[in-house]
Amino acid sequence: MPDAIRFVLNTGAVAKTVLAILAILSVLSWAIIFEKIRQLVKLQKESDRFMKLFNQRSGWNSLYNAVRSYTYSPYPQMFKKGYGELYAWKKKLEGEESVSYNPDRKSDNTYPTTLPQILESAATECISRLDKHLILLAITVSVSPFLGLFGTVWGVMSAFMSIGMTGSADISTVGPGIAEALITTVAGLAVAIPALVGYNLIVSRLRKLEDRIGVFSSELMRLFEREKLL
Repeated sequence: MPDAIRFVLNTGAVAKTVLAILAILSVLSWAIIFEKIRQLVKLQKESDRFMKLFNQRSGWNSLYNAVRSYTYSPYPQMFKKGYGELYAWKKKLEGEESVSYNPDRKSDNTYPTTLPQILESAATECISRLDKHLILLAITVSVSPFLGLFGTVWGVMSAFMSIGMTGSADISTVGPGIAEALITTVAGLAVAIPALVGYNLIVSRLRKLEDRIGVFSSELMRLFEREKLL
């Protein structure tokens, strides 16, 4: 058995509890980081494919049909819902009672009353999916150092209590308590630092994505208007 594992098993109940909580937070935070990276990679690939189709489109109907299966990127979602609603609106103006072109449309109450709201709703849905569980990363960043500090204080207290009970301050008396203090400190930082880096990188990507979504929304509205869809 490695010395580090043997030492952890020989720590006190409080230190074991702190280390167990930190281990759980570490596993969860790494799982979230890897999942968000996977989602962002798929989003980027899907966005690249969509923008290529969007720029090379031969017609709005063909583009709509080509991207109906896209689920990760906000851009095709915005286009699908916006164009589908516009198609339904135009058919309604032409006097048709039923619209079957947009399979995602459930009822007239499903969508906002204006196109900008429709586009914003589609983008928000995608961003919310990416934001999901990020709060746990933020909690890990905030809580882990304090858990480590708690273990540190408890270990130092244990060392002083040992001195008081034995009347000796040699290394064999204070060593276990000081060691517990140091290992919980290191564990707290080891959990908090990756969570902090991962959280900041993911949030930074999301904020940039939100900025690009605003630009795309304006461009889509302009194209719809220019090509007489509005």
